Amino acid sequence: MSQPGPGRPSLTRGYESAVQRWLAEAPAPGGKTVLARLQALGCRARKSAVYDLIARLRAEGPRG
Repeated sequence: MSQPGPGRPSLTRGYESAVQRWLAEAPAPGGKTVLARLQALGCRARKSAVYDLIARLRAEGPRG
């Protein structure tokens, strides 16, 4: 797995485990729902960062 390049750390850092749990739900919530849940937790990431996180986690598949 490649690491992100130099730059600012993602605002989604620290929320990955929550998003992984949500994506494991049946049915998995859509991006808009995940974004709303993260915002309710205080995450300040923008939509594109959240959607990128969701895409990466889905591509990695379930962990366990």
